[in-house]
Amino acid sequence: MAKVFVREPEVLKEYPFCKSTMWSQIREGKFPKPIKIGPRAVAWLREELDRHAEELIKASRGGES
Repeated sequence: MAKVFVREPEVLKEYPFCKSTMWSQIREGKFPKPIKIGPRAVAWLREELDRHAEELIKASRGGES
């Protein structure tokens, strides 16, 4: 299956927090790390973002699926 890369603006549309909060969570290991795709560009793997969202949902519902 092809890997889908998501750039920062799209990530920030999907997650309801500001850019600085996202980068703080990355440093703390609470959000998926980006992948360097160029000298000054990063992106996230769609599958990692989706998995992270599922984990957040599960945790907020007390471990229910």
